[in-house]
Amino acid sequence: MNNKTQKQPSTFNPVSILQFLYKNKLTVHLTLESNLVTWNLYYIDGVLQYANHSLQSLDTLEYYLSAINPGVATKIINVLKTRQNINTLQLIQIIHLLSQKQFINDEDKSHLLKKLTEDALESFLWLNKGEYHWEKLNKTEVLNIKNVVGDNPINISTTVKSLRIRHQLWQKLSPVANSPYQCPVFTSINDAQKKVPQGKLSMRVLTQLSKLVKGDTTIRDIATALKQDELKIIGLLAPYIHHGIVNVQKAKYPYDNLPTVSPMAQTMDNPTTPSSSPQQANIMAQSMGINGNHHLSNSLHGSSTQNKSKIICIDDSPTMLATIKDYLQGDYFEVVTVENPMESLSYLFESKPDLILMDLSMPKINGNRLSQILKSSSMFKNVPIIIVSGNHKMLDAQKIESIGARDFLAKPFSQTQLLNIVNKHLQNSYSAVNK
Repeated sequence: MNNKTQKQPSTFNPVSILQFLYKNKLTVHLTLESNLVTWNLYYIDGVLQYANHSLQSLDTLEYYLSAINPGVATKIINVLKTRQNINTLQLIQIIHLLSQKQFINDEDKSHLLKKLTEDALESFLWLNKGEYHWEKLNKTEVLNIKNVVGDNPINISTTVKSLRIRHQLWQKLSPVANSPYQCPVFTSINDAQKKVPQGKLSMRVLTQLSKLVKGDTTIRDIATALKQDELKIIGLLAPYIHHGIVNVQKAKYPYDNLPTVSPMAQTMDNPTTPSSSPQQANIMAQSMGINGNHHLSNSLHGSSTQNKSKIICIDDSPTMLATIKDYLQGDYFEVVTVENPMESLSYLFESKPDLILMDLSMPKINGNRLSQILKSSSMFKNVPIIIVSGNHKMLDAQKIESIGARDFLAKPFSQTQLLNIVNKHLQNSYSAVNK
């Protein structure tokens, strides 16, 4: 990797390429071609700004837009499809256009660019061969990228760590599905409940799904319609696939050109990138309802709380509480939600939690004051408190520490982000106790 511009048809480690660009603080456009698909990564001074691949489309945008605002996602996509020149624009240009027309705000724009970059990187990290080269960006190109992307560079270390966890989950599920672009087909649902007693889908839901799924409906299409993560959809369908109620067909052209995962896939090793342990993948798998047998977790029917980490979530929004509980459901966490902390202070002191997730802005008492009250008790001395809020000013480490909290999670957040911060502080807490 001595030349700034090179073409190299070979077997390679994708993470090594990312690390090389970072260490050498390059300002380049990296292009990688494999199996008729092109990946583009844009770096400024060694920091990744944005990434895409040539098969990302309006459907990809709709998938991530639905997670932000389900009510308007379809309307926006339909409006975009009426524009004559829409197919000539890259997704990054479309997102910039949506922001300019005030269909989305700056926070949504930043979130979409990040998710589309993660989407491109996920398949990029599954690659092991292809042709790649990079070209230095000129000043005009740098200014254009900064104008469109803004001051929101990608934290490549955190992103790769999260994607490696997802990679391990895909490996767990690869016996039943190895790509979000595969097409599930229902063969017979009449005796589904009899053949699959451990299945968690009712006959009504199975019937609705069978009507939704056509011959070319992909796992991602289902995830978009149901506003769920692809891996969770596979986890839901896995027992029915295992018993032949659902058959999973190969991805259709051109998505069959994207890389797939196999159980024996090479791990994405890199000593300078934070690693993800099998335990982290298992925790995330359980929270998504996936276990080693590719079935939904038994925790949906209520499992033993022995050896679970107790997490208390304090927020005045029932929707946010439901989201956190859904994200953390599984055999590794016992999640308790509190909507009115003033009425539940006695319970908080009796519950002996392992970790607390707390909103900052609540009526009657704010997160600052509540955190200070809890930390004044020796009972909560070693209990991590994580502030969960849309108030980005709280990102200041001194402010977080001054109220007795350990960390901050900005809203909106993904399931992966929540699991990462919870796992981080639970592990640190256990290490401190065991010293």
